Amino acid sequence: MNKDNSLFKGFFLISFVFIFLCIYDIVYEKSQYLKQNYRPANILPIKKNLLVRNTKIQENSRLKQNIIFLKDIIANKEKFEAYNDSIDRIKNYDGDHNALVYFFQSLLNVENKGKGTSRIGYYGDSMIEGDLMSMTLRTMLQERFGGRGVGFVPITSITNFFRTTVKHRFSKGWKSYNVNQSNNFFPLGISGEVFVPDMTHLNHEVSYKSSNIRFLQDFPSTKLFYGVDTSKVKSSKLFVKKDTFLLEKEEHVNTLYLSKYAQKELSIQFNFSSPIPIYGLSFESNKGVLVDNFAIRGNSGMPMTKISSNMLTSFNQEMNYDLIILQFGLNVISGKSNFVWYQKQMERVVRHFKKAIPYASILIVSVPDQSYKNPEGSMSSNPSVIHVVKAQREAARACNVAYFNLYQAMGGENSMIRWVEELNYANKDYIHFSPSGAKHASTLVFEYLMHEYEEYKKSLDE
Repeated sequence: MNKDNSLFKGFFLISFVFIFLCIYDIVYEKSQYLKQNYRPANILPIKKNLLVRNTKIQENSRLKQNIIFLKDIIANKEKFEAYNDSIDRIKNYDGDHNALVYFFQSLLNVENKGKGTSRIGYYGDSMIEGDLMSMTLRTMLQERFGGRGVGFVPITSITNFFRTTVKHRFSKGWKSYNVNQSNNFFPLGISGEVFVPDMTHLNHEVSYKSSNIRFLQDFPSTKLFYGVDTSKVKSSKLFVKKDTFLLEKEEHVNTLYLSKYAQKELSIQFNFSSPIPIYGLSFESNKGVLVDNFAIRGNSGMPMTKISSNMLTSFNQEMNYDLIILQFGLNVISGKSNFVWYQKQMERVVRHFKKAIPYASILIVSVPDQSYKNPEGSMSSNPSVIHVVKAQREAARACNVAYFNLYQAMGGENSMIRWVEELNYANKDYIHFSPSGAKHASTLVFEYLMHEYEEYKKSLDE
């Protein structure tokens, strides 16, 4: 009898362990926590991503639609888990919600009073060029708080052929300079760029056409920003339709209203008597949220101090920024592990913006994961990424500004491999997001900001 009991207990224990490992195997595939802290059991001899069950799907006869529906559920669940995982690890380092208080106050004013603007300057490198991440953030914020228009646009651009938020064309008679160059003879504008006519060309034109994207179907109002004409005879002008405008003001930053009513497209023909610095235009509404995309390919973030404090302050007097987002880091990834030097340089950049635009909140968005072919010949996270992420976090902490860990939010170590090979969220270079990946990543940033905004509103009631 005792022997039978022992056999029964042994069989029961083996069965229990087997069932537990099977369940663990399934749960492991969906749990970021388990993946980051434990190893898989690998007991099931079949592909784990097929072990997703949904009774509603099984009951539905339209198999193709159900598979799409199921993928959406999984994607949303993964996004929710990544977002919550990120929120758990990311705090504003000066206590409460003070790091974003200026931005939240502007949102509260727009939300409660329905007037005024909340403006964001979104700075970054090739990860956001072509308005990739900022376009989603803009749409989501304008959906909730109102606002129309694509915001700031440059005179020329290397991404105009694939940017979808505005159709942009320009003539060949332009020279451009940016923070990455050392031979800038003209002061750089708010975007870190300046555009100057090449006087050997007679034609200096630029044209813009609105897109079909929601809230961007027209240009609510149009402003042109230009610098000082150093020539003795100031006779430069421009033509818009039948109107003529003189470029005769002499401030660091001069604002010229080209139109205060909505229009679908705009063509400008310049007639320069001397090379005047032109900084760009802005298509914007007079209320709601506005998001400006300031992307410069190859920018590490460190050269941003080349935009003078006077220039930043002068632009801010016209544009009134409430949030500055700094998303850099791709261009310092290397085989190194010590990035204290980068941390100190980014602290310098943050303090530069704080001094010039004191009533704007600042948010550092970390570098995302990036993969390379390791010595074993397989793809894995570049070992420098985590050190750059840490340097950016410490820079945020030292300067008391907000910080969002995009690396962690997208899944952490080796997440770029999955974004490329399974989700189609990134390109085959294992560095840059695809349009759908940029949208997903931007959604995480938006949800982080809204989570903190709701917490801020709760604190006002306490």
